[in-house]
Amino acid sequence: MFVRPLIVLLISILLGACSQQEVAPKINYSQDSPVTFEEVENVIKEEGLDLMDTELPANNVFVSVLNGVSPEDYLLEGTPLSIYVFPTATDRGKGIEQFMESTATAKLQEHKAFGINNVLLFYVGGVEELNNKLLNALTKLESPA
Repeated sequence: MFVRPLIVLLISILLGACSQQEVAPKINYSQDSPVTFEEVENVIKEEGLDLMDTELPANNVFVSVLNGVSPEDYLLEGTPLSIYVFPTATDRGKGIEQFMESTATAKLQEHKAFGINNVLLFYVGGVEELNNKLLNALTKLESPA
């Protein structure tokens, strides 16, 4: 009598956990101390990457206000890079959810999303070498100095 509802509950929990695992490898929901914009900028420059200030068009989804945060816009090797620094990792998670909801039916440009702690980066149409350098830079923020 109680077996059937228990089985349905367990299956629901397992399916919910599986759907969350699809997103987890891309984004780290760490609760460590918040990272500052200056720290992000410094580790990117340490990787030998040159950030060029720019102002991307307001209708570009990669510069949308997410969870109340506007990004800093750059060009990296001529391609757009948006850096969001949220107050907390939880706020970043909400920003990601908002981005996913608002772009669910849109056909987006090829891009990479990088996240660590309270920071989210969108790099549009970049090459693999630069993607790896951005990932290395953000990994430095995660590791103790």
